[in-house]
Amino acid sequence: MKNHIIFLSLLFIAFAANAQQDVQFSQCMFNPLAVNPAAAGISKKMCLRTQYRNQWVGFEGAPKTILVNGDIWVPSVGGFGLTMQSDKLGFEKNFSAKLAYSFHIDLNDIGVLGLGVDAGIIQKSIAGNWIAPTSVTGDNAIPAPSISSSNWDAGAGIYFQTHKLYVGLSSTHIPESNIKQGTVNFRNQMHHYVTAGYFHDINPRLSLNPCLFVKSDASSTQMDASLIALLNNRFWLGASYRLTDALVALAGMQMGQLKVGYSFDLTTSDIRNYSSNTHELFISYCIKRPEYRSSHSNVHWLW
Repeated sequence: MKNHIIFLSLLFIAFAANAQQDVQFSQCMFNPLAVNPAAAGISKKMCLRTQYRNQWVGFEGAPKTILVNGDIWVPSVGGFGLTMQSDKLGFEKNFSAKLAYSFHIDLNDIGVLGLGVDAGIIQKSIAGNWIAPTSVTGDNAIPAPSISSSNWDAGAGIYFQTHKLYVGLSSTHIPESNIKQGTVNFRNQMHHYVTAGYFHDINPRLSLNPCLFVKSDASSTQMDASLIALLNNRFWLGASYRLTDALVALAGMQMGQLKVGYSFDLTTSDIRNYSSNTHELFISYCIKRPEYRSSHSNVHWLW
């Protein structure tokens, strides 16, 4: 365990910084496929997941995001996944859909390594009903009607897991394509992600899961450090800290193949003067293939 803790500590130091970019989720540890195609099918289960995030409640035009994805493992072929996401922020709406494939390498008694890629489309829409404190009549930079445009998108990643350790590295928006319509030109900035976590069994009924989630666009970086307690492999309670942004409370439970999680973000940035909280709901349903038997399958249902 000492080596795992040292590894996670080095990741923490190497990526410490502050910022926020791209879509933000507080329960990212439950859904690595959202940012890493190599995680597709890595648990050897067939899963369907959805997340809804209502950020900065009461703040007019604040982000609201819905994500739905699923993955499946096909023996001797690899993992396949589909992710769709809709995000609304003020006058701006974003939609993306991408297919993922992960090639799995069985590292004998060490673990499983996934190498993945994804590809799809990303669409951006901007409404024409702008509200400004002063008149903007005649400003050609502001589209009078609503506009919408799309372009292709791609990503890649690696994902490694053992019984108790998982580590993922990935990049999204690799082509950094432009979405242009009229006078509006939006560039998809490449983002880089690190996910890491470890399960430490205190006793047969209690396990602790420290985990780390880092994202960066090379100019700014954000990090979530979390600690989750699993009780009877059925209930979980935890907390996260997002640098200079929020304190997060996490809770959830498993009911058969169904898992439901909730997070509450208490804003610590200056936005707390206008909105102090964010709500997020996570739901997943997974079925394990009955013919699959492997010493690498993680015993913790949190996967």
